[in-house]
Amino acid sequence: MKIESMPSLLPDETLYSLASRIAIINGISDCQAICETLFGKDKAPRVADIEVNLDKFNKVTRNSYGSNQQITNTTTIIPFLKSLGWGTTQNNEKINCELNANRKLSELSNAEPHKWKWCNDCIEADIEKYGFTYWHRSHQISGVFACIKHQATLYEVDIPFRDRQQHFIIPTTVKEYQAPHPCCVSNEEIKMASKLATFSIESLTNYKEIFDSSIFNTFIKHQLKMHQQLVNAGLKSSFSELLKQLPAAAKSSLPSNLNKFYSGIKPYNLQNRLLVVYWLFGSWQLVNEYYLWSEIFSAHLLDDLTNLKKSKEKNHYDICNEFLKHNKSSTRTSFWKTHPKSCKWLNENDSNWLEGLLPSNSKHPTYQLRLL
Repeated sequence: MKIESMPSLLPDETLYSLASRIAIINGISDCQAICETLFGKDKAPRVADIEVNLDKFNKVTRNSYGSNQQITNTTTIIPFLKSLGWGTTQNNEKINCELNANRKLSELSNAEPHKWKWCNDCIEADIEKYGFTYWHRSHQISGVFACIKHQATLYEVDIPFRDRQQHFIIPTTVKEYQAPHPCCVSNEEIKMASKLATFSIESLTNYKEIFDSSIFNTFIKHQLKMHQQLVNAGLKSSFSELLKQLPAAAKSSLPSNLNKFYSGIKPYNLQNRLLVVYWLFGSWQLVNEYYLWSEIFSAHLLDDLTNLKKSKEKNHYDICNEFLKHNKSSTRTSFWKTHPKSCKWLNENDSNWLEGLLPSNSKHPTYQLRLL
């Protein structure tokens, strides 16, 4: 199947939405076939959850949408995931969160693949400007329950796995699958949701590749301890106060313990992580500034620890030489009794050097005696 026409990428459009418009503009009604053409063969017939091969996508579309990295940054939620420390497990083991790591189309376009959100005012504005509407990436990330452009609630539906595999879904047809419900139910909730949405979208658009997820996670946990002390001293409002202001859609399945909000790496923890980072900083500019400071501090601390380690290693050799200077006919056993730590370290890390000065076999003359 050959793709003839390439529609222009629209502002804030998801990769899923772009794929659906490529199908429409080329008059292709077989959605599964177009997905296989764009992204590669899958084990089962799928649309929303087909595994993405971005190299294949770029080849088929003749690099119309930029490099792999450009597509990642402009049409997927990968920058949002990375901005919240995605990329390591709780044990700081690296995980692959790039596009060609068996990621699914809906997973790359929605923070929660079964939840789809839209703004009614955006739909009307899109239709008036383009003649059709599309999925907005900033609406699909975690923590966004209001449209900051229109200061209006978003609407949300849960689309089961099977329903999203047969056809492309667009905002104007999504109501056919399930009755939508508003994310916010009052002006107060919309006001709070708009603040949180602004922060969430900043994390998506202002993400910097300098982030190291393991350093970032450690940095956030350290900030949690510091801010909890501020709360205890009455200098900062508690995290529970923030939770009370959240819209109803954000309050489902909230952990009872603050530290649990930042644990784990699975998608359903993203919103919890976001809430913690929002409570700590309030703006993504502060997150970037504090992170850079933390990274610089960590680098200097690592250098200091490395130099300290080298200093300690050198000290073990000096201790041994100083011991032999005053105990020329001594044995390994005597050195072990007087300096057990140095003897153990030298035996484990430079046994040949230690053997040359203090042979382990006491029947042989020591190195000093052999020099006489």
